[in-house]
Amino acid sequence: MKLLAKTFSTVLHPLLMPTYIFAFVFFVIPELVAPVRSEAFVPLLSLVLISTCMIPVLVVLILYKMEFVSEVNIDNRKDRFLPQLLSSLIYVAVTWFFYTKLSAVPFMYVLIASMSCCMVAVTFITLIWKISAHSTAVGGLFAFMVFYYVANSSLQSFCLLVVVLLVSGIVMASRLFLGVHTLAQVCAGFVLGTIVGMLGLSYVL
Repeated sequence: MKLLAKTFSTVLHPLLMPTYIFAFVFFVIPELVAPVRSEAFVPLLSLVLISTCMIPVLVVLILYKMEFVSEVNIDNRKDRFLPQLLSSLIYVAVTWFFYTKLSAVPFMYVLIASMSCCMVAVTFITLIWKISAHSTAVGGLFAFMVFYYVANSSLQSFCLLVVVLLVSGIVMASRLFLGVHTLAQVCAGFVLGTIVGMLGLSYVL
């Protein structure tokens, strides 16, 4: 059971969420980024994966080697601020890149901006309280799927919304089972991600 909880926490890690969401947008609802040609999807998705996941992971590994953090999975609240702050700066840089280079596609830079806002919020909340980044990420994913359902109102979009809600529950339960968060921390994270996601998406959808 513990292995299953760790697997869910890894596969649905917050740093992977931007890649999952952008992949869904590019290959399922590409009309949202219509000015972008389909041949640019893979390079853009690669950029998202490298900048929002691979580089932050590398940063954590470097900080661990330099003994700035005590463990790679940074479950200790005091270890979280520096790697999360550096990751936030990376997310903000990606947001600025999308804003300047893809200004004709507001959905793309607003989407990554919402993720950046979540990252920044979690970073500074971590200074005083250990809010769940995993729950914040799935909260943002849930907000995205709510807007997708509202825009489509199809059986497929409803099923996807239900699946995302169930997956969100599994992720939060996994964090509780692993003992890295309390119920209040996972609930607060989910609410934070949902609110920020809905505020951001309401700007473009």
